Order: sequence, then C-alpha cells, then structure tokens
Amino acid sequence: MKVPFNVSAEYRGTKPGGEFKRDGVAVEYGPQARFEVDLPDGDVDTWSFAFARLDNVASFDTSKLKKGDRVHLVGIAGESRDNGMYVMPHSVTLAEGVKLAAAN
Repeated sequence: MKVPFNVSAEYRGTKPGGEFKRDGVAVEYGPQARFEVDLPDGDVDTWSFAFARLDNVASFDTSKLKKGDRVHLVGIAGESRDNGMYVMPHSVTLAEGVKLAAAN
C-alpha cells in the first residue's frame, strides 16, 4: 500500500555513505541528507535521502542546506519488498523564510 505524504522537516546534517549486501553482492551508496520530520500525528521521525535523489526533485541546490534549515517534503511512503518502510520524495521545497548561503 502506498500513502502520500506532505510534511515539514528540519535538515539535521549529512549521513556518510557506505555499503550493504543484497543477495550477496555489495551495494555502495553515497552520502545522505538527514531530516527530522514532523509527522501528521504529532510524532517526530528521522528520514534520510541520497543527495542524488533529492537533487532530482528539489527546487534549490541541496548542497547549500545547513543544519536547522526547514523544508517541505511531498511524496509517497509504502512497504518495501523486505517488509521495511520506504519514503520517496517527489518534491522538496524550502520552507517560507529560509535563505540558503550564497555560492562562493
């Protein structure tokens, strides 16, 4: 089952890349952006997304995010093949009033 989401989140920094094994094969992944997400029921959760994925759907340069910047995430969530949970953003926009650092 897929469920749409539209949530506010705070950028909490970068999670380093790494690797995992799938069917005995090592799969590498790059650094990920970590967000503290305000869920509709009032709970808070931490979600991580590959910067490469965010860059495809963000309306701004994600490399300019700094801790504490707020964004809006829109997308779908669902159950993965291994019975885990996945969240897939389709849109990432800066929250009102957030200004990113100027390019050097």
